Amino acid sequence: GGWLTLGYVLALFLLLDHKSRREERWLVAKHPEYAAYKKRVRRLIPFIY
Repeated sequence: GGWLTLGYVLALFLLLDHKSRREERWLVAKHPEYAAYKKRVRRLIPFIY
């Protein structure tokens, strides 16, 4: 199961990344000040991504 688990982790990461990008587009449209916040804060993994 190592490869299967890796596949699940990758699929989950891609799903969450897609979801967060969609939500961020909505947030920027709804709250323009969110764009500045988005530049300061990482998306999923602190200090990395």
